[in-house]
Amino acid sequence: MKICVLDGNPESGGNDFKHWLGNFVDTLKAREHEIVCMHLSDVKVNTCRGCWSCWVKTPGRCVINDEMGTILHELIQADFLIMASPMLMGFPSSMMKKVMDRMVPIVKPYIEIEGGECHHIARYKNVPKIGLVLERSGDTDVEDIDITTDLFSRFARNMKTNLHFVRLTSQPVEEVCHAIERL
Repeated sequence: MKICVLDGNPESGGNDFKHWLGNFVDTLKAREHEIVCMHLSDVKVNTCRGCWSCWVKTPGRCVINDEMGTILHELIQADFLIMASPMLMGFPSSMMKKVMDRMVPIVKPYIEIEGGECHHIARYKNVPKIGLVLERSGDTDVEDIDITTDLFSRFARNMKTNLHFVRLTSQPVEEVCHAIERL
């Protein structure tokens, strides 16, 4: 399975999250999955301008000249997307949110009714399944995890896929790998 891992850790030094994620990626590779791990702190991704050029002027491609095109390319080719981030003030990192905002080109500007709600039409036939991995900070509570889970679930639905699991870095790496392989 091809798995794209987006590492939303803003820390450049060693920490528990970095260590856990490294073990996770190594374990997936050892299980013979094809892994692309993108450390968002190492790539240049600008903030979405809200210009909608990705829908109108250059359908499916953002006009901002940065590395988001590479991220979208890897994401579209993946079978599974892992969005991993420490919780900071009750939410995943701002880098992860910035990347989520820039994924708009994955869908078309046209709307269809799905389950009584308005949603965009898919641009691509295959969109990866999504899993969310979070590291709790000292002030992270159950409500923070619930709100984040709901947000990422809605995000996945709008991207024409599903959020298949939310796991914490307090869980063993093997358990999270197994959750991917059960799908």
